[in-house]
Amino acid sequence: MTSLTSLHPGHPAERTRSTISVEGLVPLEPMSIRIPATKPASCPWWPSPARHEALRAFLEGIDHAQYAAELKRSPTTVLTYLRECRRSWEVKQMRAMADRALQLGMITVEKLPAPDLPQELATVWEHLPADIPDARLHGHIADATGLPRSTVDTALSALRSLGESDVTLIVRGHACGVITKQDTKQDLRPLLRPRRADPRHRPAPTPKRRRSDPLGLLPAGMPEPCPNERPLGGYVVTGQGVDVVRLSLDACRTVLEQLQATPEQSGPVLGHMEGRVALFFLESGLQDGWRTPGGRLCRRGLSMKIPPAGGDSTAYWVVPYSSAYWKPEVFERLLASPRAHPGQ
Repeated sequence: MTSLTSLHPGHPAERTRSTISVEGLVPLEPMSIRIPATKPASCPWWPSPARHEALRAFLEGIDHAQYAAELKRSPTTVLTYLRECRRSWEVKQMRAMADRALQLGMITVEKLPAPDLPQELATVWEHLPADIPDARLHGHIADATGLPRSTVDTALSALRSLGESDVTLIVRGHACGVITKQDTKQDLRPLLRPRRADPRHRPAPTPKRRRSDPLGLLPAGMPEPCPNERPLGGYVVTGQGVDVVRLSLDACRTVLEQLQATPEQSGPVLGHMEGRVALFFLESGLQDGWRTPGGRLCRRGLSMKIPPAGGDSTAYWVVPYSSAYWKPEVFERLLASPRAHPGQ
């Protein structure tokens, strides 16, 4: 077995990396992939049985056309099921969708023995679910991990030489503990090298958190809003009377700080603890593809679950959900403050 650490640009082994075998290190033991009997509390969206079965078959490595033939359905129908799962989590790549399903417990896989892998190989495998197009995946992993591009190329070639798809490799990575549960935002945004700290820059103090505001989004002096009395729950469909904007935590804090100094009417704000973002609910009116530093408009046509008044395990209401959404012009005016875009 050629050591990954021995590879570098120009090394003869680099030209033969596609022939490197990891079969002795990663035994292809059968995997047991299942649909849980009950919906986990960590999973915000639960598909219909047909979509769930299509997702499970996809993670098992069954081709969508083959699966459609078994069900006597159109391959387009099965692909539509998978796209709906992917879009419900706002990820672009099927690799990221597979990882998301496993991270949230929508699909479970029985544990397999942990393989004894070189550190570089395990690191590259762990980053395989990144929500990055295949053409940019190699460079992204190199940037995120600090590994040489040649090492990343070698590791991916070795993993793919097992004959499994990237999606199935992600499932196997979860089964044998190479890919572990982590902040789910990791598969929704590129991993970047941390910037070197500027000794002249003193970071702003972390906002003091209230028990009912774990993300520290409410500014000091702003009273905690009382929940709306009407029952909450169900779903909204973005673009049908309501737009949802995703903002960074810093941008959300500044918008709420600006709100304190104005008589403007606020609207619902949802703090998402897993994603570490804030969701603002606005009356429809923003341009398609609306984007700003620190935020963007969520895709329209997305079915979004509305948590109850007390929130759930992944999200809570910073400003309670009510019948009054943010006015787009008010939201944009508050967001236009230079303080709403820290670091820009």
